[in-house]
Amino acid sequence: ASDTCASTAMAMLPFLAAGQTHKPGKGNTYQRTVEKALTYLLSLQNPANGSFRSASNMYSHSIAAVALCELYGMTGDKVKVLYPARAAIDYIVKAQGANGSWGYRSGSEGDTSIVGWQIQALKSAEMCKDIPFPKTVYEKARKFLDSVSGGSKRATYGYTTGPGAPGTALTAVGLLCRYYMDGWGPVHPGLQEGVDGLLKRNPPARARFNMYYYYYATQVVHFHEGDAWHKDWNPKMRDMLVKMQVGPDKPPAIKGSWDKDQGMVGSHCGRLGTTCLALLTLEVYYRHLPLYKRGNDGRAELERVK
Repeated sequence: ASDTCASTAMAMLPFLAAGQTHKPGKGNTYQRTVEKALTYLLSLQNPANGSFRSASNMYSHSIAAVALCELYGMTGDKVKVLYPARAAIDYIVKAQGANGSWGYRSGSEGDTSIVGWQIQALKSAEMCKDIPFPKTVYEKARKFLDSVSGGSKRATYGYTTGPGAPGTALTAVGLLCRYYMDGWGPVHPGLQEGVDGLLKRNPPARARFNMYYYYYATQVVHFHEGDAWHKDWNPKMRDMLVKMQVGPDKPPAIKGSWDKDQGMVGSHCGRLGTTCLALLTLEVYYRHLPLYKRGNDGRAELERVK
């Protein structure tokens, strides 16, 4: 509750995924909302090293970095956003642990879960073109992922040691990192085996409502594409989340949200975190278009794949 950096940045991401930014423009209905969130995030940042006050750990820092990088990629705002985004990424680079992972604190060693958010931030920066960082960061992270992976195809991932198991949140995190860092596509044996494990062991099911897992697994299967996405995963995931959204018969304060899930997000981030990840999961169709194709193009893509 005290980590207003993470909660603000996390709440920004669904707006950005829907093409809403801090810049006035046609169709930018929530411009003031995003502008206020950006202003608050920038007020928390220490310009000397890029860190954020109230950020309780590297999870929080990386979520803020993702929000800033995505916002810069969408707007090209060199006045307000570029320097803070660069500073946030520089902090991540310097915070990497000796074994290639990231821990809760800068410079400490950590686990696959924390690594996943740092890689998402770095990839968002990479897509922006104007936020450089040394690719040795990926090389170090790759060595860590190798150390926690399992099988000849490296299709499963553990926490701080391997080999991990199929159909788990950590395996989904590891596979997404491989997609972003190493370009694992639909024909890569590791991604194929990993997605097969997600579908067989842990498909979307209301009885196992774990948004951290679904957030990562949905991205992985989406990038895999094919029948695994269009027939086996997406219809179940989409319909389940839509049905679980709090309806209009509930108190106004919670209408449109999702009740906290049964996993880490629900216990640590409550209704807000669960709702943000549910929205990002539903927005996966156009959140992961090239950043410059957000907005109306993204909404068209959503309509196309319904």
